[in-house]
Amino acid sequence: MRILVTGGSGFVGRAICRLLASRHDLLVLTRSDGVAVPGTRLVGDLGRPAAWRDEVIRFAPDCCVHLAWEGLPDYSFATSHRNFEAGLALFDMLRGTSCRKVVGMGSCWEYGDVAGSVSEGTAPGRQGLFAAFKSATYAVGRPLLAENGIGLAWLRPFFIYGPGQRATSLIPSCIEEVAAGRPPAVRTPEAINDFIHVDDVATATAAVLETERAEGIYNVGSGRPTRVGDVVNLVCRHLGRPAAFPAGDGGKGFWADTARIVGDTGWSARVSLESGVAALVQTGKTSV
Repeated sequence: MRILVTGGSGFVGRAICRLLASRHDLLVLTRSDGVAVPGTRLVGDLGRPAAWRDEVIRFAPDCCVHLAWEGLPDYSFATSHRNFEAGLALFDMLRGTSCRKVVGMGSCWEYGDVAGSVSEGTAPGRQGLFAAFKSATYAVGRPLLAENGIGLAWLRPFFIYGPGQRATSLIPSCIEEVAAGRPPAVRTPEAINDFIHVDDVATATAAVLETERAEGIYNVGSGRPTRVGDVVNLVCRHLGRPAAFPAGDGGKGFWADTARIVGDTGWSARVSLESGVAALVQTGKTSV
């Protein structure tokens, strides 16, 4: 397939592009040419599609993978609103191309203030601005694209980790602090999260993209609840240090019910937290 990718130079985007480029023809839209990405690079501002629309039309994409969301970790109204408008401008532009399917990257935070196992049909709790704008991108984008016969699949990844992650994220920061002999600065060790390796997010994206009937919302997670303190202790163990936190049952949190993506595509997470953290500790390639 011929696939247009936005946000391909980011943490998740690089893993997805590496996988997709091994079996598809990619045109990757980036804001600069400073980061190497697989496929053909197209430099441009996502919010100004008029500047690169003609090149996309010539490329004649069969599908689009929309990952771009600039400015993170800025979750403010201004940044979220700008990304929302840019995403809809992209969808509107795609209506004039050969594209017939879009796979967009949402967030597990779209479920808001909930607890326990969540399915795609779970009613969201109170959302923050970032999550609300992500949800709105899907809610407006789906009927907009459908007017031209374009399907929209919307992925909601849970807590992604892996090589190339932001240095201030939980696992990279814990590896740095524990390796230096400092106590990890973790405020909520009892919180429950669902940790998913970036390579599993890449294979999930490919599975939804390549399954013709796969549309709508899909959770992308391990399906396993894990206490944050236990992740920190796992880092400590792989670095040969004593556990940072006592064992416990965990507190509030949520995790993915992955029955829908498994049933529709056959995908499931393959990288265990144990092996994923071990690889990060051993290689030292935890962050950028």
